[in-house]
Amino acid sequence: MKSISKKAISTIQKRFIEEAPNISTIEVPAISPKELKKTGIDTTDKTIEIKNLILKKDILFTDNYSIRLIDESKDLNGTPLSDHPELLAKLMKIWKQDENKISFTELLKLNIYTPLTNFIVGNFELNASTFGKHFTITIADDEKNEESKWIDDAVSLKRVLKILGEYKLTAHKLRNYKELDLNSDLQTFFKHSFVSVHKSSGHHKELFDLVIGDIDNNAVVIELKMAKSAQSAGESDRACHQMERYAAQIPDTDFVMVIAGPDNLEEHNNIQKIYKKSKKLENVFYYYLKPNL
Repeated sequence: MKSISKKAISTIQKRFIEEAPNISTIEVPAISPKELKKTGIDTTDKTIEIKNLILKKDILFTDNYSIRLIDESKDLNGTPLSDHPELLAKLMKIWKQDENKISFTELLKLNIYTPLTNFIVGNFELNASTFGKHFTITIADDEKNEESKWIDDAVSLKRVLKILGEYKLTAHKLRNYKELDLNSDLQTFFKHSFVSVHKSSGHHKELFDLVIGDIDNNAVVIELKMAKSAQSAGESDRACHQMERYAAQIPDTDFVMVIAGPDNLEEHNNIQKIYKKSKKLENVFYYYLKPNL
């Protein structure tokens, strides 16, 4: 494929944006060979693909090139609308201003033109108005906020464990991180998926490593241990006693004991002791976190 300059791309996209919203459904935007040559585009080709636009020469009547959208679920540069960063930022700004509409004109400014009447961007659902002047904005998934994070009422053990399974623990982190370092890293990681992620405080007797959700309503509590410490008899016993206390203190809350360590320590007797203890307690779960990179 021949190289096409930024100027040429801009010219074609501008022509499409100027004409597409203002012509009938049976017409398409077009540009003459003369105009194309001025931008440096080789007009010997009957078909020219430019980002998310395709130009086809009318060899029967006008010699002009029609300009059509290739993929209506992408902007003119080929960026998917579903995770379009500029559009998502614009929608979040509108939503936070307690507004729920975005005009077609605002979309055109973002290099977006689509005949779609309904599509999803992040956790926003856009529906075209009857007269085609704007899209109405609503939340697509009621269990998530505008940033696509799970709200407190939607927190569940299954969702927390799924996200935990996506955490990238490198051998470098495992070698060099202390428990507090890893806990902080996990907290930052969980914040990408859940609205509320924090250490517990206030009227609870214990300070839990991580609370995901609202501990007084609906939450999952995580306690983190490093296997290199938990392999000792004293630390193993301490972890078992902690699980017993937590099970009694927050009986209706799911509690996860996370042990982070290398493969060779997973079957250590004192590590397995913690695992076996968790199996005997109600709403207490065990997760061995090992390097996956």
